Amino acid sequence: MLGGFAGGAPVDLAAYRGRPLVVNFWATWCAPCVEELAELDRVARETEDEVAFLGVDVADPPRLAEPFVEELGIGYDLAVDPDRALALEVGVATMPTTLFIDPEGTIVHRTYGVLDAPGLRAALADHLGVRD
Repeated sequence: MLGGFAGGAPVDLAAYRGRPLVVNFWATWCAPCVEELAELDRVARETEDEVAFLGVDVADPPRLAEPFVEELGIGYDLAVDPDRALALEVGVATMPTTLFIDPEGTIVHRTYGVLDAPGLRAALADHLGVRD
């Protein structure tokens, strides 16, 4: 269970079972993470009927993360991992890290580093069978 972003309800990853899921670990203090958030949001909006997206804000003070997300207008689900528990559990070695999870809840691919929109679309097609 992850904390809800901006005081929202806690997020249970099991609730996403039954559909493909992209989980992106990011933070405001990670310049490459900041660089890719708008690209992720664009693709999330384009594929929202086919795949769920979850952004996990790692070890970030809410006073920085919340206005940042509001300014960018991120529309996909967000959660917080303030003590890096989930990040450590799933082997996040560097930030940003993006996990591609199949409908059964298995991590089928991970990308370390920045994904642009074309790279994300290709990964969705290759690893989750999602095409826009």
